[in-house]
Amino acid sequence: MSGDNVHRSMMEGVHFADGIQNIVASEGDKRMSRSVNMDTWKSFFARFGMVEIELSDSCLYQAQLVLLRFSCANYCMLENNGKCLIIGWKGTPLHSLSTWKFI
Repeated sequence: MSGDNVHRSMMEGVHFADGIQNIVASEGDKRMSRSVNMDTWKSFFARFGMVEIELSDSCLYQAQLVLLRFSCANYCMLENNGKCLIIGWKGTPLHSLSTWKFI
């Protein structure tokens, strides 16, 4: 999206502003969230008797189709990490998607 696109400013303001401010401008106790890698989350959920469920091929295909609708698709990455899907920007992981169930 172009820099003056109203949808871009809305997306950045609603979905990314707090996270960016938290990472860039907040330190110590003021920081609300911290990045944790998937292996840490996997062990956390396993302690509570949960197992990860593999995403279907259909889910992965749909994620690729959605990504291809954007002009910046070549900067984005979709990467499998075991049964988890990592979504990133220019090689940097930003979000992850996984499904879990209780044993």
